[in-house]
Amino acid sequence: MRLAAVEKLGYYPTPTLITTLVSKWLKAPEGMWRLLDPCAGKGEAAAQLAQAVGGDYETWGVEIAPARAEEATRVLNKVHNTAWQAVRVTKNSVSLLWLNPPYDNDYDGSDRRVEIEFLRTTIPTLVHGGVLVYIVPRRLLGYEAAARLLAGHFDNLVIRRFPDGEYERFHQVVVLGTRKTWERPTGEQVTAIRSLTDADLLPLGEPESPWPLTIPAAPAKARFRRVDVSDREKIAQAHALGWPEDLVESLKPQERAVFRPAMPLKKGHVAMLMASGLMGTMRLEKNGRRLLVKGRVVKHTDESTEVDEKGKEVTVRRERFVTTVGLVSSDGVRILDDVEGMTDFMEEHGDEIAAEILKNPPLYDLKPTPQEWEDVSALGRNRKPLPGQKEPGLLDVQKHAAIALARACRAHGNALIQGEMGLGKTTIALATIDLLGAYPALVMCPPHLVPKWLREAKEVIPGVQVRELKRIGRNGGEGEVNDVRRFVEDWRNGLLGDKAIAVVASTSAKLGSGWKGAVATRYTLPKGKKRTSFRAALERYKEARNALRGLVELGADPEVVEEQRRITAEARRRALAAAVPYPVCPVCGQVQVERKKGAEEQILDFRPFDRKARTCDRRVSGWARNEDGETVWVWADDNDARNVPTCGSPLYTFGANHRRWPIADYIAAKARGFFKMLVADEVHQYKGKASDRGLAFHRLVNATRYQLALTGTFYGGKATSIFWLMHRLRMGNTHRDFAYNDERRWVRQYGVLETRVYGNGKKDEDDADDFGAFNATRRRRVYVQEKPGVSPAVLHRIIGNSVFLSLADLGIALPPYAEEVALVGMTPAQAEQYRRMEGLLRARARDDHRYLSTWLQWSLNRPDSAFRDEVVEKVFTDDDGNVVKVERLLDLPAVVDGALLPKEEFLDFAKSEVATGRKVLVYVRQTGTRDIQPRLRDILRRAGLRAEILSSGVDTRRREAWIEKNGHRTDVLIVNPRLVETGLDLVQFATVVFYEIDYSLYTVWQAMRRVWRLGQSEPVKVVFVGYAETLEEKALALMGRKMKAAQLLYGDEVGGAIVPEEDGDFLTELARTVLEERELPDLKALFAAVKQETQSPLGSPTAQSPRLPVYTEEQLRALWLAEMEARAAQRRRRTRVPEGQLSLL
Repeated sequence: MRLAAVEKLGYYPTPTLITTLVSKWLKAPEGMWRLLDPCAGKGEAAAQLAQAVGGDYETWGVEIAPARAEEATRVLNKVHNTAWQAVRVTKNSVSLLWLNPPYDNDYDGSDRRVEIEFLRTTIPTLVHGGVLVYIVPRRLLGYEAAARLLAGHFDNLVIRRFPDGEYERFHQVVVLGTRKTWERPTGEQVTAIRSLTDADLLPLGEPESPWPLTIPAAPAKARFRRVDVSDREKIAQAHALGWPEDLVESLKPQERAVFRPAMPLKKGHVAMLMASGLMGTMRLEKNGRRLLVKGRVVKHTDESTEVDEKGKEVTVRRERFVTTVGLVSSDGVRILDDVEGMTDFMEEHGDEIAAEILKNPPLYDLKPTPQEWEDVSALGRNRKPLPGQKEPGLLDVQKHAAIALARACRAHGNALIQGEMGLGKTTIALATIDLLGAYPALVMCPPHLVPKWLREAKEVIPGVQVRELKRIGRNGGEGEVNDVRRFVEDWRNGLLGDKAIAVVASTSAKLGSGWKGAVATRYTLPKGKKRTSFRAALERYKEARNALRGLVELGADPEVVEEQRRITAEARRRALAAAVPYPVCPVCGQVQVERKKGAEEQILDFRPFDRKARTCDRRVSGWARNEDGETVWVWADDNDARNVPTCGSPLYTFGANHRRWPIADYIAAKARGFFKMLVADEVHQYKGKASDRGLAFHRLVNATRYQLALTGTFYGGKATSIFWLMHRLRMGNTHRDFAYNDERRWVRQYGVLETRVYGNGKKDEDDADDFGAFNATRRRRVYVQEKPGVSPAVLHRIIGNSVFLSLADLGIALPPYAEEVALVGMTPAQAEQYRRMEGLLRARARDDHRYLSTWLQWSLNRPDSAFRDEVVEKVFTDDDGNVVKVERLLDLPAVVDGALLPKEEFLDFAKSEVATGRKVLVYVRQTGTRDIQPRLRDILRRAGLRAEILSSGVDTRRREAWIEKNGHRTDVLIVNPRLVETGLDLVQFATVVFYEIDYSLYTVWQAMRRVWRLGQSEPVKVVFVGYAETLEEKALALMGRKMKAAQLLYGDEVGGAIVPEEDGDFLTELARTVLEERELPDLKALFAAVKQETQSPLGSPTAQSPRLPVYTEEQLRALWLAEMEARAAQRRRRTRVPEGQLSLL
């Protein structure tokens, strides 16, 4: 573009003569039509054309120059002063596209023409049959891209040059056409248009048949908006509305989001809805005092600077949601932006706000129909009554929840119950199935809960037939097993009655036959001296083969022939063993390649095919379509050919390991619609985007009419922890508003991100990685990671079909609950060894992050295993997991000789508990290769206690039966908390000792709630034991902080608000805290008894419940200190304590 044209931004107005002539080729429709000019200039041409055509019309324009855009607003209906790329127009909404774009190459420096890009991006705005008026230089017709767009998208094409007197200036042409459904243009069509650059063109004049054509009408609803409006422009637009009348209008009660909760909401949810702004502006009145309330959630970004382990500056940007509630009253304006203010306000006005929300009545308002109440009251008669119940049956709250869930399923097709552990979610789900009459029903649950579902189904629903679906495939014999097909046939033949439930373990639902790589083998000559050995072996094979051929031709004795056949086969095997094998595609025979560091490398190893299911992507000769859409033969080695077919053969095969088929896949394919309802227990385990369990759950959702999800842990701290669950369950129209791969957009809207920028581009930066290799451009490394946090606005997508329950809602008084932490000092030898080991490993971790896991694991584990000799080693492996190096770092001898470690002495505490009739549960983390359970069991047994270990060797399905069988004859049970974190009732135990804390907050919380639940009759005490001045103490503090944050956020739903977090997340945060020497809160402030007490029957892991009537804190502390002093004195005198001596505790 010439400098003069650049100065005008490519603007040259269309002559009035051309506008007049074009209007003769067009006729107005009966309805309203719409014109769009994306390069409007002053709007004169578009306005003149519309006026000349006439009819009922609307004109839109886009102009980048402010002065011309202002003039265009006087003649066009709507004008945006911006670039066309910043405008969004509804597809198929424009009747006539007037396009006279700038004439130049694209501004990004490429060879693309601006005129072609404008055409390409504006075509979708036209309705089918809409008219294109395209004014461009004649030479543009010679571009293949332009010719293809015109021939493929438009019918009735007419191309005329400007009349004499106008044509000589820019050699412009007018292209007229009507939009059609896209068709691949033929070579002849493209050539015909391109040839017009040299042909004699007629000047634009009177229309020729089939022109003039009637412009099609436009749809009434269409959007024409900018996406680049600045804050200053927004303020200007608001100011143009007029102050202060519009400000007063904006304070009037707004139209709130329409939603109907499944049940009346709790105050916590009411506060979230109000604070998030979903309720609009509410007008409250109390005691004659009027109040306007408006909430808002805004995402703020905090920026800080840190220094990494290399001393480099790191810029950290952390997002956070800021919730504010504005109050307008006769006293003025008040802003609530803290927890205390919000709490006080909710206590004062919670009822009035709830009344506002109830103007949208819930699906179930706790007023059941007589039939609904009669139906649920007949359930649960076959079980024992709970404590406080006069007769067996469902509790009233369980009945109400089941009715609400049934109504939610009818309204939405799915429902969710989030309830604390021990609430009776299984019972509620079974009641929901019966209320809906959704038989046959399908239950998907973790494998260890299958027996529980089989048992409780018969206890809750009279006359139900329940069966487990175990397998599809072979079951040890020749016969095939298909539990699904047998269930379907039995139901249809009436063998299961009119009520039947199938239960499938999540493992059975997902597990298939397995797969392995399936490639052909070819051989090549070895290199070096091995080639001589190969040639010798090959010669022996040829000799043996020739000898075999001779014996066969002579008709030799069969035994001689068979012996020679064996010799030949062995010679062939030896020859192949001396060659070098490599994998190839079994169909096309080609070697596979993969990209590494930007280059293609051949895969000459068989192992990659067993690690990744691949398909052959090598080019093969075959039939393909050329650019003109014709079918032609192309050769694989023709590098100039396009659309060369690829082989596509799978390089893996199923059935390699097991003869079985995923039950979820079979139901989706062969029994779709057979099961009326799917109940997914522990549904949070299926939250993964592409996990096998998540995909199996997805298939079952699509194969059933109703879905009911059960969990105590729906939300996992991060926004994506609920995204795919909500998408699969179609909750809150998530599947309509977001694509399955839209998790990034979901996080931007509802989640929290942390951005870490390494390198600031300053001149003193000396990190070579921050510079381009060839142009010395400074680079910054940017890492973006999702962090815990979610906007309260997400609640409106959940509450419509969800029921939230806590143990307190059941109305049954649970016994008191309390927890505390006991820090124990190490022996001098133990402390000296620990400090030496931890210091050395921490220094290694600072210098080389490969040692980070070694430092963490040994620092957390060694204090509890100091009774034995151990060696600290760092194992290095290659990409295939093969050990390539073992570095011996430190020898750690045992620090005790026959005596007990301080924390082991604390186990005497169990003796005092058992003496008062309280069974003790001891949780231990080191139960694998570093197992310390046998030692703890022996210590307890020597103290006269009946101690047992529940190991991972007990099958998941049999753990409940094992506990029931052995629990009554056990005083102390030692177990890894992960073995009992879901589904198991351990109410026979009243005291819990976390001898070692698990790294997962979810596991810790679930393990704590195994004991304090329905059926517990004793006060519950939870004790966390740790060594003082160790990494374990910091881990306890970090865990306590997480618990406190969760309690602050979720209130009485805290137990059901945590989902499994990755161990690595906790360990990474712990490592960063220690390495950066940040302070953690005092443990006493998080766990100890000096905290505030709570009177809630739910209790809290961070707020102290009423003290147990066993010992006061002062008595317990005094006795404990006296005991520790006595034992310390005994250790100094090197005397042993008699085995029969009782502890003071």
